Amino acid sequence: ARLAFYLSDFKLLFPQRLPAGDGGLSFGQGVIAAARALREV
Repeated sequence: ARLAFYLSDFKLLFPQRLPAGDGGLSFGQGVIAAARALREV
């Protein structure tokens, strides 16, 4: 009950379209790299 109280402000995200674990992390890193590359142009 205490944990639920402290975590009530957080939104939990679950992988639905991306693979869980390293695959999702790699995708996120790719998105960040692409955004940085586009910002430099």
